[in-house]
Amino acid sequence: MGYQEIWGNDLGVWLILIGAFFPIAGLLLVLRWKYSRQYYSLVLLCVFIIPTTSKGDFVYLPLALFVPSLIIAYLFKSKKVREYYGT
Repeated sequence: MGYQEIWGNDLGVWLILIGAFFPIAGLLLVLRWKYSRQYYSLVLLCVFIIPTTSKGDFVYLPLALFVPSLIIAYLFKSKKVREYYGT
């Protein structure tokens, strides 16, 4: 995608937000910060849901909720992940 196509489709702001918040969330996960799983979950939900609802594409909303829900369930229910964070 080119510069004009990104900004023409209103993707520029979302890409900037993803580029700003996901690396921070990933770094906090690696550093085992106390609330890193909650922060990552919030960022993940925002990245999937806000662009979907802001454009009015409610047809894709179930998918936008399902995918992050699977990842979040893994982060909080997996025995290995809980051991990694000591919870």
